[in-house]
Amino acid sequence: MPRACLVCDHPNRDSIDEAIVSGESIRGIARRYNLSKDSVYRHSLNHVPQTIRKAHVVQESARAGELLGRVGRLITEAEALLEYGKTGEKAQAWAAGIGELRRCLELLARVTGELDERPQITLAMVPEWVEVRTLILSAVDENPEIRGRIIDAIGSLTA
Repeated sequence: MPRACLVCDHPNRDSIDEAIVSGESIRGIARRYNLSKDSVYRHSLNHVPQTIRKAHVVQESARAGELLGRVGRLITEAEALLEYGKTGEKAQAWAAGIGELRRCLELLARVTGELDERPQITLAMVPEWVEVRTLILSAVDENPEIRGRIIDAIGSLTA
């Protein structure tokens, strides 16, 4: 007879399910509720209802929509400040409007993922790669055909 699920029988099952669905670590949940990480993991795979997972996704989408709406309202207000600054030579309000609008648009780009601020690394400039490439090519100096194929392959990576 199969063993009963310890999490399903746990008095705090609803809280455990909520923690699993919200993305908390299995190890942390297990520690908090005095369960093994394996039992929490198995429960998360086999017993957490798909409807709970779907509800969490819908809730996150609603939060994202609300955030985008708030950023949109900020942009509208910054645009209004900019327009106000254009009337009657109110340079300070105009400058403030431009600054706020720029910050709001930057925030919108970050929130929507259009602005990627992660560092970009060009492999050809990394000293370790240059050293590895040189070692590989010097190892096949005696075989021009293989050396040429390696150079072509490396060239296709950087193109």
